[in-house]
Amino acid sequence: MILAINHVSEELLEQRLATGKYRYDPDLGLEKRCSACKEYLPADSEFFFAGRDRDGLHCQCKVCNDESRHRSARLRRQQQQSATA
Repeated sequence: MILAINHVSEELLEQRLATGKYRYDPDLGLEKRCSACKEYLPADSEFFFAGRDRDGLHCQCKVCNDESRHRSARLRRQQQQSATA
């Protein structure tokens, strides 16, 4: 059974289900795997930011995306401090 979400084509949905990027849970519905933590979360904007991916959702969940952004900002600050010291 293929479920359509937003503007995702049936072909893309079938491909992502076959590769494991998506899975269907009878209780939760369609889930997407976060590329960072590898956990499956509901494929919606509550758990994923809007993104440039073909399904319209970012590849990382919101928690992992925030951690990644904070880590990158911290590294940039450290590099700027060491460059000016």
